[in-house]
Amino acid sequence: MQIHALETCLPPPPQQKKCGRGQIRF
Repeated sequence: MQIHALETCLPPPPQQKKCGRGQIRF
C-alpha cells in the first residue's frame, strides 16, 4: 500500500479513490 500526498482518504475496497490532494494505491 502506498500513500502519497499530505491529505489522503482511505475508503474501504474496492472503493479506493482520490481524496483531497492524495492518491492511494493498493
